[in-house]
Amino acid sequence: MGTDKKNIKFDDLFHDRTSKVWVIDQVWINDANISSRTNEEKDVMIFHKNGIVDLIAMKNITRRPPEKGEFIIHECLLTIEYLERKDIFEIAHVSEDSILLVPTKESGNQYKIQLKPFKEL
Repeated sequence: MGTDKKNIKFDDLFHDRTSKVWVIDQVWINDANISSRTNEEKDVMIFHKNGIVDLIAMKNITRRPPEKGEFIIHECLLTIEYLERKDIFEIAHVSEDSILLVPTKESGNQYKIQLKPFKEL
């Protein structure tokens, strides 16, 4: 069940006042689910309190640097500016264990993503 978005502090949700790791669990282009099947192949997004986001495949965490961007959350929109693109997502649905992000027409990428908190190892 979702939560009323009016009562959510989105900044805290994304970074917990320090940093927070989210797994990109599901990815859809149009209605086709193109998600990786194994966790090793999935990407993670690390949102930091200072407005920086790191995007990297789990399998590459110790092998190469992440793609870095700057993010801003305004009302129900998440904007991430990377070096060569700008992604703008509507925060469409929030539940206790996931966030659904839907791209706006202005977004650099046109895929929906479902974020889930990185689980304890």
